[in-house]
Amino acid sequence: MGVCALVAILTIIFRINEIPVKEKLFLVYGSPFILFVVVFLWRKILVEVNSVDLTESEIILTNILTRRTKVLAKECLTGYRDTFRHGYTILLIDKNDKVAAKIHEHYYRQFPVLIENLGLIYLGRVPDFWDKLFRKKKKVTTH
Repeated sequence: MGVCALVAILTIIFRINEIPVKEKLFLVYGSPFILFVVVFLWRKILVEVNSVDLTESEIILTNILTRRTKVLAKECLTGYRDTFRHGYTILLIDKNDKVAAKIHEHYYRQFPVLIENLGLIYLGRVPDFWDKLFRKKKKVTTH
């Protein structure tokens, strides 16, 4: 695959004067866009499509494509937060208030049952752009 791409690129470079102007514009502006879309989709597939297995003490996330496994001990997690970015998603939060894993709803059939079976505490919703923009400031009282 890499050799074919290299040959195609070299052919384009050496025959650049024979290419019509519209096709040159596509090569300049369209090719980076197509590359961005392909990389974005590949990243989604490699990072976000996980199989979730639950045991009494662990949450095991296995990437369906690469078969990489990430094991999270339930005692190392404080709970989960939810968000509506790119569909309903829960974020598993560890003891350091960092996101340990993301689980997206559109990859699982019975998502509410999965959340219930995780056995984690709900920590609230992740604030979105509008929550941050129109956030009410809490009054601090001293006694």
